[in-house]
Amino acid sequence: MPRVDEIAQANDEFSRALLRASLRRFASLGSGRRRDLVSLEEARRLLGTTGEHHAGTRSIAVARIVGSEGRYRDFDRQFLPRSKHLRARWVRITLAHLGNIDLPAVKVYELGGVYFIRDGNHRVSVAKQRKIEFIDAEVTTLSTDISLPADLTEESLRTAVVRHERHLFFEALSGLTERPGPPLELTAVGSYEEIAVHIMAHRRLLEQATNGGVTREQATRSWHAGVYLPIARLIEDSGAMEHLPGRTVADLYLWLVRNWTPFLRALSRAGGRNLARSLRSFKRHFGGISTRRHR
Repeated sequence: MPRVDEIAQANDEFSRALLRASLRRFASLGSGRRRDLVSLEEARRLLGTTGEHHAGTRSIAVARIVGSEGRYRDFDRQFLPRSKHLRARWVRITLAHLGNIDLPAVKVYELGGVYFIRDGNHRVSVAKQRKIEFIDAEVTTLSTDISLPADLTEESLRTAVVRHERHLFFEALSGLTERPGPPLELTAVGSYEEIAVHIMAHRRLLEQATNGGVTREQATRSWHAGVYLPIARLIEDSGAMEHLPGRTVADLYLWLVRNWTPFLRALSRAGGRNLARSLRSFKRHFGGISTRRHR
């Protein structure tokens, strides 16, 4: 039976953790930096994981637990509790720690070297606030070729996926890295795959036009010189990128291709001469510019 002083200590630890979570959330409003746990569902969607296998029970580093399967909104990125309704269970687990009572292993998914909680969010929250470095976990490993950083956020997750997609793209089409003009650097998940589809379609058109075979390398060079480069140089010369901080010429190229028909209408309204003005016109009529691809 817990002593009165232990109950008071456990409640005090929860109240302080809840206050720290509130202060961190308030601080993030000014910085624009999100302090959320990463959703396992979102990570699986972006990484395209398929296979999984049970890897047994072992001790894992609490610092490498970055997300949750279902409770990622209840705790922030430091596993601080965000709501008063978490108090009862959080206090019970703290009392178990104070009484040196062994707790069952948490259940986690391992993905790219980091962990997502399946069961045991409160146990991880208490362990983290009590500065416990390792916790026993029943691990299920999800397959992926991408290594993820220990301080993973949704933003760094997307960056890691884009970086991997870029590597695969240029590995298959290595000649593109040596082509002149604005580099083919993209920032949204799935964009490199979309460019690869454009090149394949261009290859089919060349084969129909020449009534003969066209190699992938020939099609890539032709697409770059005849399709991408003219539009990319127009974008560069227009000054349009000043209106899109954090984006690239290749991002805007892809956005233009996706929105070609409504963009041509905006271009016509602007007199067909000023790309930057046309982009502003498009934004007024069609709700803005986004290069993020939703899959």
